[in-house]
Amino acid sequence: MSGWISRSVNICKSRAPLARLVPVAICAVGFGLCLAPQRLPAEEPRQAGRRDTGTSLQAATSLQEVAERLTQIADAAAKRERQFANLHVKAHIEPRGERYDMAVQNGRGRLDLHFTKRPSAGTTTYWLDDGVAFYSSSRNTLVIDPPLAQRERMPAWLSSRLALFFGVAWNGEVLTVSQFCRELASTIRGNEIDTEHWTTRVVEGSPLRIVVEGKMTEPPHNAFTEVTLDPARGFLMTDFIERQSGGRTPRDYVSHRRITSEYSELAPGVFFLSRGVWTQREAGTLAEVDNRAEDSKAELTIDSVEYGDFELPANYFDAHHWPGIRKGLQVIDHRTKPSLRFEYGDSPYDPMVLD
Repeated sequence: MSGWISRSVNICKSRAPLARLVPVAICAVGFGLCLAPQRLPAEEPRQAGRRDTGTSLQAATSLQEVAERLTQIADAAAKRERQFANLHVKAHIEPRGERYDMAVQNGRGRLDLHFTKRPSAGTTTYWLDDGVAFYSSSRNTLVIDPPLAQRERMPAWLSSRLALFFGVAWNGEVLTVSQFCRELASTIRGNEIDTEHWTTRVVEGSPLRIVVEGKMTEPPHNAFTEVTLDPARGFLMTDFIERQSGGRTPRDYVSHRRITSEYSELAPGVFFLSRGVWTQREAGTLAEVDNRAEDSKAELTIDSVEYGDFELPANYFDAHHWPGIRKGLQVIDHRTKPSLRFEYGDSPYDPMVLD
């Protein structure tokens, strides 16, 4: 099926029916967002003066029933997440001028990230997971780690740049919707939530919202997280809001992060990201002391998506032909203890890189 994601995104033809798409393996072409700050106009959090619509499960029933509903959502979301075991995505990210090309196929993954704007204009950073090792190459350094399947929880079709717009940033990780719901349900069932200071509720409706809110007095800390899901699209995340404040006074530290996601239907019942916007604001006296009082923004636009059965060059995932490996690179190999450090091209350890 071919078509358009809005006006700017070409949907590439898929040559495999949905029934042939295999389950997602737990490996990822992963990395941090690392976006340069950009000033934003002042914006009040979306919840100001907003009332819940629909029925809040915690208000009417017990937390255990909230956990049961979260498990139901997780089961439904997991079915959608299994649709993209093989995937090729091209995108661009502003304002830093990044050109993003990621492919995952048969448990292997590669990401080429080209920068078009200063200070990194003209450079390309590469990631490769060939199922044996995970390579990351940037400028003059090559880092080698065990394959991501041994270390990461995100599915293969989500690098963290994409995961931010599909998943939920939770406790220092980005989790798929199914992972987030299961972890939250497990926390409830294990009586690990301090119900005196924290509330967890599912607000039914279309869209559906999961809200986790806490207020501590010692040390002073307020936290609010809201995850908005679309039940009609397999509980895809469409909006994520996180607010935190703390310190001796309300002016000490305030953080507000928001992620919004838009999707296009690639085939009947198959949805993929078309555009995502990430914003973050940190303010307050403590943030100023740590030089973190700033506003940041990133916008990701998907240019093309191909999934199912598609062709790539035979050596696309072969480290021997990968542009990220070249003579003169400073290699850091974390697969040994202690880690090895050497210059590739004139070292007796060279064979280890490609072995």
